[in-house]
Amino acid sequence: MYEFVNVNPCKKRLGDCVIRALSLALNQSWYRTAIDLCIEGLIQCDMQDSNAVWGAYLQYKGFKKYPILDTLTFEEFATAHSDGLYIVATGSHVAVVRDGVILDNWDSSDEQLSYYFVRE
Repeated sequence: MYEFVNVNPCKKRLGDCVIRALSLALNQSWYRTAIDLCIEGLIQCDMQDSNAVWGAYLQYKGFKKYPILDTLTFEEFATAHSDGLYIVATGSHVAVVRDGVILDNWDSSDEQLSYYFVRE
């Protein structure tokens, strides 16, 4: 199941999926998340939305990354994970699955999942 959620304070819908997803998952402001990712990006000499940057930030926050070995869509993942909070990614898009619901600002249900993060 999909639910529209957009935590961008200016209600923009493109280019900030990493910030939106992490802000939502970490229950912190969009601004705090953007600033933290900029700092991590500076440390790594990379952009705030690069997979390495936001992946390291999530690991610092207690999340662990798991690969998806089979073909699986966001919707199939959400159906199989009806309890808990997950950050799911394609490699170029990021969203949140909470208690079996995909939280995003567009219906990404059919996107092919590459990996996910869960807090350990």
